[in-house]
Amino acid sequence: MGRQVAVEKRASIARRLEFLPIKVFAAILVVIAFIVEAVHAAQVGDCESLVQQKPRRLEDSDSRQESKEEPDVSLFEMAGGLLEGSSPEFVGLLQEIDKKMRPFWNFTLRRDRCLEMVNTLTHTKGKLSKLSKLSKLEIHTGVFLPQGRFGEGWADPLRKLRLAPMSFLASQDLSRVKLHVWSNVAPENEALKQVFEPLLKNPAYADSIEVSYFDAEKEAAKVAATLYTKPLEKTLYDVYTNQTDLTSLSDLMRVILLYNYGGAWIDSDVLLIRDMTPILEEDWAYLGQRTYINNAVMSTSKPQSPFMQAYLSYVVGIQLSRGHAWYGPRILKALALQMQMGLTEARFHVLPQCFFDGAWQHLPNATGWNQFFTEEAHPEQVWYIDPNESHNAFAFHWHGRWKLPIESGSLADKAEQLYSKMLGI
Repeated sequence: MGRQVAVEKRASIARRLEFLPIKVFAAILVVIAFIVEAVHAAQVGDCESLVQQKPRRLEDSDSRQESKEEPDVSLFEMAGGLLEGSSPEFVGLLQEIDKKMRPFWNFTLRRDRCLEMVNTLTHTKGKLSKLSKLSKLEIHTGVFLPQGRFGEGWADPLRKLRLAPMSFLASQDLSRVKLHVWSNVAPENEALKQVFEPLLKNPAYADSIEVSYFDAEKEAAKVAATLYTKPLEKTLYDVYTNQTDLTSLSDLMRVILLYNYGGAWIDSDVLLIRDMTPILEEDWAYLGQRTYINNAVMSTSKPQSPFMQAYLSYVVGIQLSRGHAWYGPRILKALALQMQMGLTEARFHVLPQCFFDGAWQHLPNATGWNQFFTEEAHPEQVWYIDPNESHNAFAFHWHGRWKLPIESGSLADKAEQLYSKMLGI
């Protein structure tokens, strides 16, 4: 009997050892994946020095209390979830989102649960802060006109640039928010006037859209007045003026504006579908591809938020002229990695794809970016972007297909018709 037991024990040990190499190999793969992500983050300038870098204020530096990392304090509590701005329903969901989007490159939030979350927010309203109640909260966007002939190399530029503001007017609570359009040219520019005059000439919408010239020197000085010393004001201004890539200019513009004024940002290739106030006045960006944190739609909890301070520290820390995505998704990725490893005090939420970019997840009726301009749209696709309907997205991002013409009957064409009818223009 004893001999039989010994044989069975040896057999059991052998079976365990048989799977040991597989488990070890799997563990090694996890470690390698983590290292790869860390290396990607380190590409954003000198990562070690930036982790240690603290934003410097010109005044009140002694009154600041340094927060200590507490493992039992949730990301939700530290990232602004206790602010009064967003809806209680959204605040309640942020804890689950943070848990299931961590780590962001291997999130566990199911697609159906994501859709359910957005649908939960359909009939909610953000409280908005006392400051925002005194004046409308701003959703910022940018219109960068290339040097030389307007629209050269673009197809239907006026119609495309008008889609985002039309979607804003058709979908948002205009008593609570306004669209602030910033450009590298003055509002009197003829091309800008052609884009916005059809909307602004209607008295009902004139106070819901503001068009401004982005004065980089002035805005950098405003940042310096509250965050950085005078020499770094020049550094921030130089980083901006040394850019030739329009995407990098736009990335830098949005972080400066969100630091100075708070609110939210949408790219000019984004359609807003439903009222954004339930999710405003929180710090967040959203996940595009599995390892790509997108800033096409982004929010901050307040002007001069810790999120925007940390972001600007990276911008100034890099200092060199960089190419596509360096001042946007790569910085957000590095910040998220630091945050999820407990290496930074700055906190922000990474929202799932279905909130703004359903095509990434191949969600039902979410049109592909090329098809948005080129293929006949069926009623279900129109329903997806219709602000009158109750559905599962806050926005639709068409990812800069500026060279594709708007074909008759395409979703872009039908969206334009839908907005024109809703707005009476």
